[in-house]
Amino acid sequence: MRTNRFEVVRLLTAGSALLLLLAACGGEPRGGEPPTAEEGQAADTGAPATDAPDSDATGSDATGSEATGSEAAGGDGDANPEAQAALDEVYAAVEGLTGEERREKLLELAEAEGSTVSFYTTFSLEEAEPVIAEYEDVTGMTVNLYRAPSSSFMQRLLLEADADYSGADVVSSNGTEMVILEKEGLLAPLDTPVDDDLPESFAQSDLWAVNYLNVFTPAWNTDLVQTPPTTWEETLQAENLSMEITDAAWFMELVIYFQDQGMSEEEAIALFEEAGQRAFPVDGHTAQNELLAAGQFGVAAATYMHRSQQFVDEGAPVAWEPAIEPMIASPNGIGIHRDVTNPANSLLFLEYLVDDSQELMGELGRTPVDPDALGGTGDYEVIVLDTRRYSDERQKWDDAYEAIVGPAGG
Repeated sequence: MRTNRFEVVRLLTAGSALLLLLAACGGEPRGGEPPTAEEGQAADTGAPATDAPDSDATGSDATGSEATGSEAAGGDGDANPEAQAALDEVYAAVEGLTGEERREKLLELAEAEGSTVSFYTTFSLEEAEPVIAEYEDVTGMTVNLYRAPSSSFMQRLLLEADADYSGADVVSSNGTEMVILEKEGLLAPLDTPVDDDLPESFAQSDLWAVNYLNVFTPAWNTDLVQTPPTTWEETLQAENLSMEITDAAWFMELVIYFQDQGMSEEEAIALFEEAGQRAFPVDGHTAQNELLAAGQFGVAAATYMHRSQQFVDEGAPVAWEPAIEPMIASPNGIGIHRDVTNPANSLLFLEYLVDDSQELMGELGRTPVDPDALGGTGDYEVIVLDTRRYSDERQKWDDAYEAIVGPAGG
């Protein structure tokens, strides 16, 4: 069944959409010059770059219907046999290679095809630019960056596809939007060993890999809370509680967890309903941490672990450890565009982000997908959001959570 792509761009007429695409892409045919980081930032009409990963964690307003097998791989987009053949040649050339041997071969292939890769992402500039700089320094390659908030990112990719314009080589956004791109047929099959050692729940798709996590964890004000919660049930039953109003994906995954523990869906949802009746609603995870540190409430039901740790490091009266398990994580994904023009460089760059950049990601304050890397989840039990299920059932969970905490922006 076709994904309603124009749910994303419903406010754009055909004429204005074409103007937007020409302005963004210079009206060039396939292989035109990708936008610069400054152009990407100029297109940012949503949240500030520093907060975009938080606000984008569960995707844009676009929704998609279920697609499996060849439908998931092909979606509604038109396959690009030339691009796929070139990518298949790269896969064949590095088949069976791992580690430094694989990197050296990919680097050799990348140098032969050209030294640039076009990267479209919702990753904030403050974090994307150091990662890209390290990649360029290590490999000698060049990354042309287009960075935008979630809605602009999706609009651009869908409009470029409709205009038969090849802009992106590698794309990266929250997992929910990667599912939409997958269903639209905009992602090429991904064949890489770099995520083979990750837990099974991290393997979300054959078309994209997880490169970092937004991990949900309760946090509390240490001046106000002497006995912090130790379970998710205790968290939802806490007095002086706050709930973030866009956390429908976390809500879905936690309801599923409670069902695995023996509750019915109705009983699990009732826990949230009771919590919502007394909870302080907050729009934005960074704002939630700020208000928590200021003592506006005692317990925040689901902060981002990396944001809470930043407040801990700054000496604020905030704590999140010992963490409540299982931790619920929303994945950020990365994949190769179906119209890739630099397949070797794209695979080299993708594998760097999923593997080699993990320590740097931790240094930048993100939660790396490698649990043992700096800032990772360590030995904590982690459940990764089922992005396909949330995409398929999004209306149900968004409506149910809105009924509990109120509408976003309300």
